[in-house]
Amino acid sequence: MTKKSPIKDAPIPYAGSSLRVQMRDLLDDAFITWICLPVSLCMLALLEWYRWVFSVPPMPVLITVIAAVAVIISIIMLRKVFKKLSQMRLGLDGEMAVAQELQETIVPLGYMLLNDVPGPSFNVDHVLIGPAGVFVIETKTYSKPVKGNPKVFFDGSMVLVNGVSPERNPIEQAEAGSRFISEVIYKQSGKKINPRPVLVFPGWFVEAACQESAVWVINNKQLPYKLKMIKSHLSNDEIIAISEGIKRHIRSNS
Repeated sequence: MTKKSPIKDAPIPYAGSSLRVQMRDLLDDAFITWICLPVSLCMLALLEWYRWVFSVPPMPVLITVIAAVAVIISIIMLRKVFKKLSQMRLGLDGEMAVAQELQETIVPLGYMLLNDVPGPSFNVDHVLIGPAGVFVIETKTYSKPVKGNPKVFFDGSMVLVNGVSPERNPIEQAEAGSRFISEVIYKQSGKKINPRPVLVFPGWFVEAACQESAVWVINNKQLPYKLKMIKSHLSNDEIIAISEGIKRHIRSNS
């Protein structure tokens, strides 16, 4: 089935993104050219010296078989790598698009936005701190079928993406991220806050059969409307204190 990215408009690059790409490309080129090539030539030279010292005759059949096996294994592994890179690129586009949406539509409402908060074995994609409270946002970016009317369905406990349950339970991920940020806030600022876990599917139509769930399951356009329905209860000083506490955590774990 042919699929497409759910991100219609490419997100605006973050500061230094082009330089990061150039550094990565430079490192990749250096690795291939100045490490792999000399190592390969050194191995070839050692083989030739071995044959010369011990008078070993050429073994083209054995070497060809070994090379063929290596090529097959390399092709299989490269396909896995490219598939993983494609998924990572899609996820990166989704996180950047959601961060841009939050920056443009939510931050002007008096919210602080923190991205990519490091956890013990995971990273929290986005944390919003503002008058209506603290919101821990997990972004899930899935490619969409080109045809049909694909949607995300949430029944209050389970999420289906175009009728299929994701391999990892996104609800549990969102709740785990919320608990972690609650611990960080208490440790850094001494405040007992229960952040709202939010699951965002950028570019998808989201149908929620349960509106009273502790976890919000929405797309990237729905959050401003949800926030406006919540009564403000955090002061500006509390917002700053919580934000600075999370920033201290980020700095100490970067």
